[in-house]
Amino acid sequence: FFIDDVAYQVILEDLGDSTLYDSYSGNKEAALVHYPQAIRLLLDLQSRIYQSHRESPDIVSTIFGKNELRWETKYFTQFFLESYRGQKMDGGVSSQLFREFDSLANSVSQHPKTIMHRDFQSQNLMVHLGELRVIDYQGSRLGSQYYDLASLLLDPYTDLSRDSVEKLF
Repeated sequence: FFIDDVAYQVILEDLGDSTLYDSYSGNKEAALVHYPQAIRLLLDLQSRIYQSHRESPDIVSTIFGKNELRWETKYFTQFFLESYRGQKMDGGVSSQLFREFDSLANSVSQHPKTIMHRDFQSQNLMVHLGELRVIDYQGSRLGSQYYDLASLLLDPYTDLSRDSVEKLF
């Protein structure tokens, strides 16, 4: 609510501990009413708030581009494919996969840039007094305008039906 730069003080609101993930886990159908609000919050971040992004040097100076996207696919390869799934990444399969990851990173890095939360998913959307609030935004930067929407709709912590994803999209 308020920042006093001179005194190094801020006034914050305690949002409790109920996330969109908790709501979804408890009652999927009831939680779906929050998704349009989540998308409106995202659009607000990408439009109205984006207009002031130059006031935040960390956001302006950090672009989520090809190298960062490739870091994510390497993380996926290491921790999901290799560690969790036990898939060996050697030979022709890994070369083909890495070429595909490079192609995807090149493509995504060409998307129009806006402020991206970079972790816009159900565990970072708090349900407080019936409304959603966004937390964990310290990793925000400029990047693909589609990244956060994909994070929300294809959230690994929820299992939105294909029909729900298409309707929300």
